[in-house]
Amino acid sequence: MKFNATYMLREVAQQVINGPYYSAIGDYGDNVGGVTFRVQGRASASLKTGAFTNTLGMNFKSGYKDATTTVEVLDAAGNVTGTEDLRIDVPWYYTFDWQTQWELNKTFTLTVGALNVFNRKPPFAISTGGVNRGQQFGYDDRYYDPRGRTWYVNATARF
Repeated sequence: MKFNATYMLREVAQQVINGPYYSAIGDYGDNVGGVTFRVQGRASASLKTGAFTNTLGMNFKSGYKDATTTVEVLDAAGNVTGTEDLRIDVPWYYTFDWQTQWELNKTFTLTVGALNVFNRKPPFAISTGGVNRGQQFGYDDRYYDPRGRTWYVNATARF
């Protein structure tokens, strides 16, 4: 069993000399342009039976308050009637990975696995700005992997 996690106690950033300090822990921070996760990490457990080793892993990140975003308000006919500022809570996010390793002999090993076994989509976020932020997709691509369930196979030969 392995457990590796980070719990952020304190973090502040200053935008200008002698200016105010801002914290982005659990808060996208309109003044900072990013989020610092309060908790993130990975837990995994392995079971070895003969030539096979099976590993189940759990990856996790705490939720946060998204940046303020201005959206258009529509009436029943779809006409814009004004704007409104929204700030949503992005929930905790976790995925599970599975890997089976088969040691054929001392020279050859075959590994098969799946990342994001349950095919979880990244959590919804509507903010559109931020430092190093790419195209807006409905999630923040700096923090989450959009690929869904991903299978892999690896063969290893030791000489």
